[in-house]
Amino acid sequence: LRQAMWHAIDTGLVVDKFYYGLIPKGTTMIAPFYGDYHDKTNPGREYDPEKANQLLDEAGYEWREGEKYRREPDGNEFKIIFAAPAGGDTAEPMAKYYIQAWGEVGLHVELLNGRLMEANNFYEMLNSKNDYEADVFLSSFGQFSNPDPRIFNGKDSMFNYPRFQSEESNRLLEAGGSIEAFDKNFLMDVYNQWQELMVEEVPRFPVRYGTRMVAVNNRILNYSIDRAHDLYLKYHEIAVTQDKPFVHGE
Repeated sequence: LRQAMWHAIDTGLVVDKFYYGLIPKGTTMIAPFYGDYHDKTNPGREYDPEKANQLLDEAGYEWREGEKYRREPDGNEFKIIFAAPAGGDTAEPMAKYYIQAWGEVGLHVELLNGRLMEANNFYEMLNSKNDYEADVFLSSFGQFSNPDPRIFNGKDSMFNYPRFQSEESNRLLEAGGSIEAFDKNFLMDVYNQWQELMVEEVPRFPVRYGTRMVAVNNRILNYSIDRAHDLYLKYHEIAVTQDKPFVHGE
């Protein structure tokens, strides 16, 4: 079911329509700005509604002739509750797109309480130790300088909003924090295996990777906000080409 729900979403369309094509679509759960720790060879799950329908058929979610939506494998009506935060001009049309895309493969998806949630209430719900009513949610999260996936996916992490863990995921995450992980090649291999596992298990899937823009005067040298760049955070390397800032028109 989770695999099918990813295949049903055209992440390229989301990026083009809602983010003006200015950011890359998501593929794995470790973002590209982590450099070598992002598996560039893993395409994630591509938009493929035919594959989504095949997976749902094989899983027993029957789509009976004349009915609008699929049923549970036991024959009961099936409905998925979707939570998403309000905010900005694109929040509502984006949520509607997800519901439409899942509906096109026969999945009946409705917003929690019929509307988008106020953002603070939304994240309070996700952070609650209690189970929440939503089956699926749409959210964004920031990244730290450390690519360690345990921050958002560890079995004891407060940010593990899907509440997902498995024996294999826990094993790989623990290996990524082990003494052996001081070896870069070892760590890259562990993270690649974990990214592949997430594409298979799909506790969540990345839609897009955010970008950050910083204005820097053109007299500045040796400065980078790219975490994968050799100059990232090496402020002692920063230099200037002249003693006064360049001002356009002078």
